[in-house]
Amino acid sequence: LLENPSTFNCIIIGVIVGAVLFCLLYRVSTMSKIMIPVGIIYTSLISIFVFLSIGVYISNHTVKNLLFTIGAVLFVCSDILLIIYNFSKKQGWMHPVYSLLYFVAQIFISYSLHL
Repeated sequence: LLENPSTFNCIIIGVIVGAVLFCLLYRVSTMSKIMIPVGIIYTSLISIFVFLSIGVYISNHTVKNLLFTIGAVLFVCSDILLIIYNFSKKQGWMHPVYSLLYFVAQIFISYSLHL
């Protein structure tokens, strides 16, 4: 996996974007300082997930890879909203939106695995 330079680049970009994403989420949230390491690891992992899926789609343009990438992006968007919802001021529109994003993401990902 790490023999491919684009894979390594996707992982590095994912870690950097994940750390930046966590910093942004931490600024708008009320989470405790004990959650910082867990948050950085989690946001980095989901960012790596997205960038690896984008990298796979760029290297192999198939419908399967496109659906998986769309599902990965929707999943991360739902998780970001869920984090904001749970660790910031709750807004009524967030729950149905992150639930719908999560549901659609799982459909895209599972269907892509079926192809």
